[in-house]
Amino acid sequence: MSRVLAPVEAGSRLLAVRVMDTDALYVRHADPASRHFFIKQESYWHLPALAVIERKAFWPLIFAEPTKQPIRVLSPYRELVFDNGVPPSLANLLAAEDGNVKLSQPFLQDWQAHYDYVLVLEAGDMRDPAGFDREHLEFLAGFVYLLWHALPPIPAPNIQIVDLAGLGADTARAALLTRRERVGLVMLDPDRVTGIPTGWTELAALSLAGAPPRIAFYAAQSADRAALWQLLHDFSATLPAGVRLALNPAPGG
Repeated sequence: MSRVLAPVEAGSRLLAVRVMDTDALYVRHADPASRHFFIKQESYWHLPALAVIERKAFWPLIFAEPTKQPIRVLSPYRELVFDNGVPPSLANLLAAEDGNVKLSQPFLQDWQAHYDYVLVLEAGDMRDPAGFDREHLEFLAGFVYLLWHALPPIPAPNIQIVDLAGLGADTARAALLTRRERVGLVMLDPDRVTGIPTGWTELAALSLAGAPPRIAFYAAQSADRAALWQLLHDFSATLPAGVRLALNPAPGG
C-alpha cells in the first residue's frame, strides 16, 4: 500500500473505493482469511488512512469525530469529511459521475472536482485492472491496489452559437451577419448564405449520406478557434451512421 501511495502529494485529497460483487468489473475470488476480521468485516477498509500518516494527504473517512479520534479536520477539507462510513464501491463511484449519489455517501458528490487521487481496494478482483479506462482517471500505480489521478472536468467554454442554416429568411440571416454582439460558433449553408465575413474561419462541414446540402461550422472569433475545433472533434465521435463531420486541419496545427 505504501508503494502504491508513493505518488500522492502532500495536501492532496484521496478518495478510496472498493471492488465488490455488485460491480460489473468484478471477478469472484476466494477471499483469504487475512482480508477479514470480526464477522468477515474487511480488514483493509482503513488502509487508506496511511495516506494521512505517510503522505500528509486527506481522506474523507478518517473518523475525525471528537468522541472517536483526537484529530480535527480544518477547512477546506472539512467540507468533504464524513465521520461515519465505509469505502464506497467502484459502482457507486461510476454512478456518481451521472449525479446518482447515495445519501450515505455525500462525499462522492462531484468527486471529479473535489479529489486529486482515487485509490481502488481489492483491485485484483477486477476483470481487467490495467485496461480500465475512464475519462476522468489517469492510471498511476498499483496491482492489488490501484491508484488513479483524478482529472477535473473541463468546463465548457462560454461561447455563443448562432444557427444561420435554420433561418429561412435571407433578411434574418443578413441581420445576424451584421450583429455586433460577440458570437463564437456559427452554423450555416455556405451555398445559400452570402456575405460571410472574411474574419470567420471554417472549422468543419456536416453532411448526410445521400444528401448534397451541407452545414458549415465557422469560428467567428480567432480566439475561440482552437477550443471550438476540439469541441467539434469530440462531437464527431458521437454522430450516428450516415452522418459525417469533415474537420479542417486544427488551428495552429
